[in-house]
Amino acid sequence: MPKSIRLLFHLCLVVTTTLSLHAKAQDDLDGEIADEAMEEETVVEEEITEEAPVVYSNDNSVNDGNIEVHYSAEVLAPFKERKTNWSVLFNLTYEDFYPENFKSPFDGSSTPYTAIFGSSSVPLVQLSFGTKYNMSFGSLGVSAFYGMGQISADYLGDPSKLEIQKYGGQATFALDALFSEPWFVPYVGAQYFTVNFKESATLFSRSSTTGFATGFVAGALIQLNALDPNSALQAQSEVGLDNTFLNLYMAQNGASADASDPDLSSTTYGVGFALEF
Repeated sequence: MPKSIRLLFHLCLVVTTTLSLHAKAQDDLDGEIADEAMEEETVVEEEITEEAPVVYSNDNSVNDGNIEVHYSAEVLAPFKERKTNWSVLFNLTYEDFYPENFKSPFDGSSTPYTAIFGSSSVPLVQLSFGTKYNMSFGSLGVSAFYGMGQISADYLGDPSKLEIQKYGGQATFALDALFSEPWFVPYVGAQYFTVNFKESATLFSRSSTTGFATGFVAGALIQLNALDPNSALQAQSEVGLDNTFLNLYMAQNGASADASDPDLSSTTYGVGFALEF
């Protein structure tokens, strides 16, 4: 065999062997990379399982690739079935306190409220906290409340201001078992309260606390859970928030039993939010 052909044959053999060894090394490397990728994927899946945001659902299903969350039968049961004997209520409300029979010694006489402030009411922001006992047909509740507000006006060129603080207690009966969920809850209540007022103008100032008075309130709670059921279910599961309500009501505030007190009786309308735990 000619020498040139033998050299070419040996060169081909060397190249073939080199390519074969390189291919085997590449296969081994690819296998190692694949193994590492599988391990990393497993770690990522574990991290997602442990740390990814949870989407809560009331049908225990996976939604859009999110993590499946299972709740107990007690959590998923309608409120009428899962409610306990006692609940806690928080209320934040706004009402237009309009004491139209109030008289002011503004100019040494009895100047009517309407003459100074017209048809404007005192914007009263009120906070209440209480508890209620749940029964099969409704609930009985008691709460303490505190509200404050003020109004200003320029009467005959003299700046005038009336500040009101109203505080006391309320007993309430609510029909919150009409439906499986309390979508609509009519209620009535009785109040026992006092009013701390301060009136000021350029020529005079006076402040006092009236004797206790009684009042009546009627309204309705409208459940808001259905606006965002996932968040409502999450709040119920994590912090025990059973219901969020829109509170609409009318209140009749009586005058103080003390004849020497100014007449701060009023008919008011209010709106607010209530939370039940």
